[in-house]
Amino acid sequence: MANDFNAYAREQQWNITFKVTTFTNDNSTIKSTTDRISIKSLLESKTKHYDIFFYSVSYVASFAQHLMDLRGHISQNTIDLYQSKVFNETSYINGRLPIHRDCTALYYNWVLLNKHNRKVPETWDELYDTAKYIRDEERKLNNTELVPFCGAFDDSDNGSVSIFEFLYSHRKSVDSGYPDLKSKEAEKALEMLKKIKEEFLTDDQFKGGESFVYPNMFNGQALFIKHYFYGPIHPFYKVTIISGVEKGISASLIGGTCMGINNYSDEDKKEAAIKIMKFLLREEEQKKNAMERIAFSGIRELYQNEEVCSAIDTCDLYSRVQLFPFYQFQRPDFTEYSTYFRRHIFEYLFNNKTVSEVLNDVDEMIKVHYLTLNTEDSPIGLIYFILLILFSLLLLTTLFCLYCKSFNQFFHFLPKSQWITILLGFGCLIGYCFMEFGRQSPRKK
Repeated sequence: MANDFNAYAREQQWNITFKVTTFTNDNSTIKSTTDRISIKSLLESKTKHYDIFFYSVSYVASFAQHLMDLRGHISQNTIDLYQSKVFNETSYINGRLPIHRDCTALYYNWVLLNKHNRKVPETWDELYDTAKYIRDEERKLNNTELVPFCGAFDDSDNGSVSIFEFLYSHRKSVDSGYPDLKSKEAEKALEMLKKIKEEFLTDDQFKGGESFVYPNMFNGQALFIKHYFYGPIHPFYKVTIISGVEKGISASLIGGTCMGINNYSDEDKKEAAIKIMKFLLREEEQKKNAMERIAFSGIRELYQNEEVCSAIDTCDLYSRVQLFPFYQFQRPDFTEYSTYFRRHIFEYLFNNKTVSEVLNDVDEMIKVHYLTLNTEDSPIGLIYFILLILFSLLLLTTLFCLYCKSFNQFFHFLPKSQWITILLGFGCLIGYCFMEFGRQSPRKK
């Protein structure tokens, strides 16, 4: 990538050199298993040492304020090459752009499917039935090493990814978003996930994560493997889109790398960085990366190009994949929320909590709570409203009594003007309480 640009820069006689530094635990002063902490610390310190940052798509929202808005600097024709719903939701936030994509996929053991005359499953029910049938048949042949299904469901971001996938794959239609967490679709998704876990895997295998998945990717002993697409692995495996609740519905979590220009760089460095970015986003460069490096480009039309598809065997996957972002990924506390979400779902998968209980728990964290007269979720709003009405009537009654001669003996120790001031004060407080009903708005702040 850097070599390609530097050669192009020499042709254009630009005095620009593109160098790439990769952060690892060996060269970073901040130890981390991801790029997030190192890059975040650099951006928050307003560093000028780096002019372009490459980072995971899941951190677009977290880093956006520190990166240059590219609108007006990258042509609309270039942006149009990448346009899609998921692009607008995940990458083009304040004008930041992707360099390449990753996606999750389903590897299947075509040797075993052919041996038992079974088709590649398109739904989770088909996958479950096929895995159960082949496992039982292989056991009759004394094959006890077969792993019917595996995926990364450990207590890490990979575990969250897998849960998000199951939820999204149970949406009502291809064009629908995530199902509501309190919906039947969400319950059905988790019930299917637990059904697969309890039928095919021990708890330790299910929570094994990459340490369990990787060996099976390269030893040919698994039937189905759900994982990020890494290209060819063992010759027994081919790849397809992940199953869904119905035929035609799938779910593949969008991954990959976005790039942004450091907002704190000097102006001349920003201009040079824009030229680098324009080069990397060109259709010709994306096509070259797709053909030579098997990189998943954000330009989906490339996978309808005969030249590209003659060079790679993943056009069918990349053209059919149904990408989606992390659930609630635009939250500033997404990493913490993801951990909270995952561990509550585990309470259902591994412990005794019901599916409705854990979904209610995680739903509470994303709700914006406000008072309402609707008693569907809670009667508190209605009770509070009735009490306010009663207090309002009490104030009006007190005001009436103030001018009633038979009650003068109870008010004589203060002038009427002070009583009126006190009652007006209480009236203002009650009026403010009424403002708490309904969603928050600028006028209520």
